[in-house]
Amino acid sequence: PPPADPTHRPVTLRDLLSHGGSITVHGFPGYARGNERPTLLQVLRGTPPANTPAIIRDGPPGVAMRYSGGGFVILQQAVEDVTSRPFSRYMEQAVLRPLGMRRSTFAPLVARPRPEAASGHRADGLAVDGAWHEYPEQAAAALWSTPSDLAQLVAEIARAYTGHSPVLLRQETAIDMLTMQLADAGLGVFLKRVIEGSPPARQLRPEIRFSHTGGTEGYASVMIGYPERGQGIVVMTNSDRGGDLAMEFVRAVAAEYGWQDLMSRERTVVEVPAAVRTQLVGAYDIGDGRGFDVTEEGGALRLALRGRESVALLAENDSTFFATMPGAPDIRFERDSTGRATLLVFRVEEHVMRARRRG
Repeated sequence: PPPADPTHRPVTLRDLLSHGGSITVHGFPGYARGNERPTLLQVLRGTPPANTPAIIRDGPPGVAMRYSGGGFVILQQAVEDVTSRPFSRYMEQAVLRPLGMRRSTFAPLVARPRPEAASGHRADGLAVDGAWHEYPEQAAAALWSTPSDLAQLVAEIARAYTGHSPVLLRQETAIDMLTMQLADAGLGVFLKRVIEGSPPARQLRPEIRFSHTGGTEGYASVMIGYPERGQGIVVMTNSDRGGDLAMEFVRAVAAEYGWQDLMSRERTVVEVPAAVRTQLVGAYDIGDGRGFDVTEEGGALRLALRGRESVALLAENDSTFFATMPGAPDIRFERDSTGRATLLVFRVEEHVMRARRRG
C-alpha cells in the first residue's frame, strides 16, 4: 500500500492507467523459465523471490506523468480482487475472446504450450536463455499475441471512438481513453494530436493518434492507430533491437498512407570539437536505478541505456544530437556556464524525459 499522507488524495484507477499515480517501478525483467516465480503479493511487496523493489507511491498523484509498470500490477491485483478470478482468465473472457483475439493470452505458455511462439533474442543475436522469460506481472508485461490479434484491438478502439459499431467498448469509454490526462498519456495508451492532413467536418474533436510500444526480454513491438482515419499498424519482433526494425516498417507505411507526423526527417550533421565532446561524456541518472551513459569512441559520442548496447550520436549543433535509428528521441544537453553538461533531455513529440548528470 502507498505511504499514509493526509495531504495526498487517494490514487485512482485513472491515475494508474495514465501513469500519474507517482507509483514506483518502471518495468520488469521477468524470470527465466524454470526459476522460482514470486506471487503477485510478493511482487507488490518486493519480497523474495521478486527481483524488483516494492511497488509504492512516492509522491502526490495527479501531478506528473511517470511511466509505471508497477501501477499496472496494482491494477492486476484490483481486477483479481473485484472479479475473484485470475487476471489471465478474466481478460480472456472479458476482452480477448469477445474481440476475436484467439491467439492471445496473458497465461504463462508453460500452462498453455504454443509451439509457434517465437524465441526472444538479445542484441548480439543469441537467444534468450530458455527462449523467453515468464512474468507474474501479467498486466504490465505478460501478453502473448500476434500482430493480427493486436490489430483487432486497434480496430475496436477506432470503432468505438468514432461510434461505428464497436464490439466491446462504449464510445464514451473510447473517448476517455483517447483524451490526454497528463502530458501525452491517455488511459493505457500514449497520444499525439495530429495537425497535418486532418479529416474534414465529420470530425467532432481534434484528430488523435494513439500508440504504445512493447519491450520485454528479447522482444520489441509497436502499436499505432489513427481512429478517425480507420488506419493503424502493429509490428512485433523477437529481438531486443527489434524496435529499430519495427520503426522502419512504420516509416515505410507512413510514407505510403500519408502519415506526415511519422515520416522521416532530414537533418544536417555538424562536427563537434573534441573539447566539447569531453564536456558531454558522463553518467546521467533518471531514478529507480536507471540511467544513460555517454561515452566517446573514435572521436564520436555514443549513448547507451545503462547495461545495454550503445548507439552513435550525431550532432546538429554543440548541444543537440540524434541517433540514426527511426523513432529515436531528440537529445539535448543542458550545460552550465563552463560548458559542462549537467542535464540530458530526451524529447519524443510532446513527451520529455530528463536525466541528471552524476557528480
